[in-house]
Amino acid sequence: MLRSLKKQKKQQGRVGLAVDGTHAGIAVVERVADGKPVLRAQTFDVASERDGASTDVIDLSALKVRQMPLSKVLGNATYQLQLVETPSVPEEELRQALRWRVKEMIDYPVDEALIDLFEVPSHANPGSKSIAYAVVSHEPGVQEQVVLPRSLGIHTMDVIDIPELCLRNIAACLPSDQHGTALLHFTDECGYLTITRKGVLHLIRRIETGRNVLAENADDDFFISERAAGISLEVQRSLDYYESHYDCSPISELILGPGEGLDALPKSLNENLGLAVKRLDLDDFFDIHGELSEKQRGECLLAIGAAIRPPEDGETKQLVNLLEPEEKLSAREFPARFMALATAAMVVLMCGLTLFAGNRVSALDDELALAAQQETAAVERLTNVRATLDSVIGSKSWAERVEDALKELRERQSVLALVQGSSLGETRGFSRHLTALASQDIDGIWLTHVGLSAEGDKTRLEGWTRRAELVPVYVQDLIAKAPFAKQRFHQFEIDNPVDNNKNALLFTMDSRVLDDTMQGGSKR
Repeated sequence: MLRSLKKQKKQQGRVGLAVDGTHAGIAVVERVADGKPVLRAQTFDVASERDGASTDVIDLSALKVRQMPLSKVLGNATYQLQLVETPSVPEEELRQALRWRVKEMIDYPVDEALIDLFEVPSHANPGSKSIAYAVVSHEPGVQEQVVLPRSLGIHTMDVIDIPELCLRNIAACLPSDQHGTALLHFTDECGYLTITRKGVLHLIRRIETGRNVLAENADDDFFISERAAGISLEVQRSLDYYESHYDCSPISELILGPGEGLDALPKSLNENLGLAVKRLDLDDFFDIHGELSEKQRGECLLAIGAAIRPPEDGETKQLVNLLEPEEKLSAREFPARFMALATAAMVVLMCGLTLFAGNRVSALDDELALAAQQETAAVERLTNVRATLDSVIGSKSWAERVEDALKELRERQSVLALVQGSSLGETRGFSRHLTALASQDIDGIWLTHVGLSAEGDKTRLEGWTRRAELVPVYVQDLIAKAPFAKQRFHQFEIDNPVDNNKNALLFTMDSRVLDDTMQGGSKR
């Protein structure tokens, strides 16, 4: 049973700490050059993870733990496991991709989630995709994991692990692991079933029945028989899944973890499953210093599994650590290469808009010049007609009609003057507006539509962003530029469509020029 432990690199040792109901187990494992690894362990009572140790004085001097790195094991209620298809993205972007997949399975904001994952072997079926277990925990609950170690005077915690991988570490030490082994262990509150082969975890199942319930009813044969039947059904389903999906030979034995009140369970499991059911004996592969009762061994098993965690640079890749300091930052950062591509796309878009606007302004100049020539020719023709009518007819009524026509002509000329003046014909106004828009340099804002009124006093902007807080910053920077200085955006809409593949917020905003009354009062 020393196979896996001897293959691992020699290291100083590691401390494991796990809470099991109102009890906690702490274990120290030190590897030696020859012989079994040395195990020192003890248990103590705790009120809760948050309150730390419940006793005033706990003597850990015999364990020699304070200078060794410590792995803390999460309780079953502080994290969730979800089997997912591995996203087809670079490794450094996996957590960010998983964040959007798991947000529906948690009841707190996804920004408060700490996420890690470990891959499991793909199914034997052709075309099967890569799969992984996503580990999701609420950040405040993870932060509380430091309370118990600190109450014990230990400040060397560098790993926060999960029970399933700690049991994988135990199962990998068994000789039967070479062909596949199933390990069933009960804590006070629940049970854990792991199936491993050659040190690789293939399948996990959590069982609702805990050690407390089994111990309290150990003398009730009918109760034990009924519970054993339910547990056997869960185990059989897992074994069937393992054999069919991984095309592996059947598991021949079930290893039952230590613990008090489980004496009647092996016989019932054997009868229901038809498998050899063996109790795990820690003496087979550890040199245990000090006395450990069966009850203490059950309460310390997860801590022992945490203490034999494989090295980060070893063969085992199925490792998680929710204490990684850079995890939260890297999970929330938008990948840098996407930002570079988005910036380049925005530059190309703004250059295209500038060229389009320049061509459009040039075309408007030509159209207005032609209209002015036509209007001038029309005025000359009407003036000649009036002179001809006055000289030939001399009728006042005709003169009045001509006067009305000239009045209408003057009104049209006034409109033309407006068109040729600063209101619309000042084509420089469009250039200034577009230049101001193009100079906006806020990463994370994408414009998809720009609308300008004829007089340049109203603006409509549409676009999208992944971060809503950037929109007010964009608006403040925009109205600081001269073409938009007298405008205020009085209407704003923001939406997050359900079918939005980009997971972005869409926004629309309209502005208008402030009149004298608004400029003298409050601004929106």
